[in-house]
Amino acid sequence: MARNTVHVDAPPEAVWEVLSDPRLYGNWVVGASTTRAVDGDWPKVGSVLHHTQLLVFHDTTEVLECEDGRRLVLEARVRPMVVVHVSVTLEPEDGGTRVVLEEWPTGGLAAALPRLVNDAVIGVRNAESVRRIKRLTEIGRRLNRA
Repeated sequence: MARNTVHVDAPPEAVWEVLSDPRLYGNWVVGASTTRAVDGDWPKVGSVLHHTQLLVFHDTTEVLECEDGRRLVLEARVRPMVVVHVSVTLEPEDGGTRVVLEEWPTGGLAAALPRLVNDAVIGVRNAESVRRIKRLTEIGRRLNRA
């Protein structure tokens, strides 16, 4: 399982605002370009986000678990290449939030690759994803204060 963390200079509630806004999915998920539609009340369990990956692939991400303000578990799909489970956990830390992003393949062609390969590739990709979550949250906080 690939695991990435980042400290965000904002409370968990502010980070949660980014994660719970389906319009921002393509801004923090590396490779996602647009949110086309949402079925249900994102990010409630069972809601589905229809997105475009790499400007070409149309697929979905479904919420498997949701602890408001604390944890989100998703099943993201870019079929036939990959189906992954993604866990994003928010932990209060030093006046801000520690974001923990874990991801592991559960299907698709990527699931056939060795775990070390998947973890390395996903880890590099998600290092940028957590940086984006940090940037979106901190910029949003600055704009709200202005």
